[in-house]
Amino acid sequence: TDVSGFTAMSERLDPEEVREIVNAFFRVLTEPIYRYGGIVDKYIGDAIMAIFGAPISHENDPERAVRAGLEMQQALQRFSQRLVRRYGLPLRMRIGINTGYVVAGAVGSTAKMDYTVMGDTVNVASRLEHHAEVDKILVSASTCHAARHAIEFRDLEPIHVKGKEEALEVYEVVGLRRERGRVRGIEGLESRLIGRDAELAMLVEATEHAVGGQPQLVGITGDAGLGKSRMLYELRLALEARGQVERFESLKGRSLPYDEANAYGPVLEILRQYFGIDDEDEAEDVQAKVEEGVPDAGLAPYLLRLLLPSYQDERLRHLSAEQLQRETHAAIYTLVVARARQRPLILIFEDTHWIDSSSLAVLNVLFERLHDEPVLILCPFRPDFQVPAAWQGRPNFHRVNLKPLTPEQSRELIDGLLRHTDLPDEVKALMVEKSGGNPYYVEELIKSFIDAKVIVREDGVWRMTREITDFDVPGNVQRVILARIDRLEEAGKRVVQQAAVIGRRFQRPILEAVTDVDALERCLVDLEQREMIFPVDLTGDGEYTFKHVLTQEVAYQTLLVRRRRDIHARVAPSASTRWCTTVSKASAGPRACSMLSAPRTAPSSFLPTKRPCATTTRRWCWPSGCRASGRPTTRRRPTSVARRQRPTARAWRACVSPCC
Repeated sequence: TDVSGFTAMSERLDPEEVREIVNAFFRVLTEPIYRYGGIVDKYIGDAIMAIFGAPISHENDPERAVRAGLEMQQALQRFSQRLVRRYGLPLRMRIGINTGYVVAGAVGSTAKMDYTVMGDTVNVASRLEHHAEVDKILVSASTCHAARHAIEFRDLEPIHVKGKEEALEVYEVVGLRRERGRVRGIEGLESRLIGRDAELAMLVEATEHAVGGQPQLVGITGDAGLGKSRMLYELRLALEARGQVERFESLKGRSLPYDEANAYGPVLEILRQYFGIDDEDEAEDVQAKVEEGVPDAGLAPYLLRLLLPSYQDERLRHLSAEQLQRETHAAIYTLVVARARQRPLILIFEDTHWIDSSSLAVLNVLFERLHDEPVLILCPFRPDFQVPAAWQGRPNFHRVNLKPLTPEQSRELIDGLLRHTDLPDEVKALMVEKSGGNPYYVEELIKSFIDAKVIVREDGVWRMTREITDFDVPGNVQRVILARIDRLEEAGKRVVQQAAVIGRRFQRPILEAVTDVDALERCLVDLEQREMIFPVDLTGDGEYTFKHVLTQEVAYQTLLVRRRRDIHARVAPSASTRWCTTVSKASAGPRACSMLSAPRTAPSSFLPTKRPCATTTRRWCWPSGCRASGRPTTRRRPTSVARRQRPTARAWRACVSPCC
């Protein structure tokens, strides 16, 4: 970020007053950064540099960075109004955000060392900030493409910046989209539902039971990208095909990963839909709609206190917190029953794995109290969500488990998306292997080919423009995988990285020989439970494999080259000895002897012959006016906010955004 008006203020005010204003200014701007999961790298004069995506990665770091930037602008406007009233001096700000790879780590001398990030991503973020107009946010193409499902952007003319031969494609942030777009899928390409017929039939059956007066709660569970949201879409299509969709009213609330601390997130969204409340409505409009829409006037105060933070009512003042919560739950339950008696009701709690505790309490109350009302509650969640004990064992609770597609189904999906193509079977096989049966991964691989113009449509046929032998992990997929890895404990992360060096398949004795983690058994059990690895048991000798080859590749890429080489150096002797011993047991003769006579030689699969010999990165978001704080050296791709950059020792993928 970069602040406009700071120099004039410094000239007119006493230095002590300037210091107090700057400290207050930084406090105001820092709050949104941390609330959206970013970190402040450093303050430079009137500038902040922040990073999103490191040291902890999230699937939506670019979106988080832009949201933080918007709230920083709003916060500065309020702060500036106070300055104008007191000193007659306004402050304004410009922000630049870029997403890409950086190196992050401790940089400096033995006398002083700081954690920071460096790389072309930071440079571009700084250039974007300098080209942004005051009160505006300028973002790169990579940030725009990753966040456009939630943020509205305006196309601008490409700009030429120092150090870049080609013009940069840039976009200006307009604001949040009124309705979130599709996160998954490829624009313009559609495929029929594949491999989910039985699961869709379960949803349709649950809908029929709900219509018959048997309330149902259905959990749709699966890893990111397996099609939980697609199942909701397909259910609607199935009801339309039966001519039944108009019979239902559907209300949906979404839990957000950066909103877990905010109470009643998805419940508030459902209530706004229930009463027809728009974002532009003033407080008096909201109050009028609620008071008019409730079946009992006595319910309104309990609902208005959720919808209007500033709402005050004498009837609520003397209630204890427990009484207030109990009455609020009862009011919401009464609303649901009243609406369900008019026509069957479908309540959707999107992304239940991120649900806040207050919303989960409401969900539990509804499920417990509903008995003969026509209500269907749909809760898509990931496997790591702890299903409440109150749900389990109930006859009207069902789980629809989404499994990865088979190789045949993955190939069918590729053919469905690229209906007419001359892609060779070897390329399709490589895509099937890389995706591991995850439909989202398949789509992102195809999208990356299209964006890079590796495949183009000519006369209605998708054709290759050059040979495809291997490909990088697409940025969106990388964020999903990195977010899973970052949710592990530190010991678990190290085990995943060390196992990734061995290969997609790895043997426990080799891992034991190279790891520095004491609690290896506990880590392996945890990774199995999270379905990141699973035992192969072909030899009965502790052999494991990564569930997805992309998980292994991303984990490998988070290691710095020097760290990789160190692990490779420890893997090679252990692997070659282990491999040679296995050969000697399986066959006696000259070959076994020759292998045992050369213990320094490991099978090629254990050596980094096909690995890139360059620093890898993570994706980060850098919002304007923000920098990073000290952390151990690692590789990431961050989104950051940066005005200037300094060298670092770890590569990550991130969002970077400088503001001043």
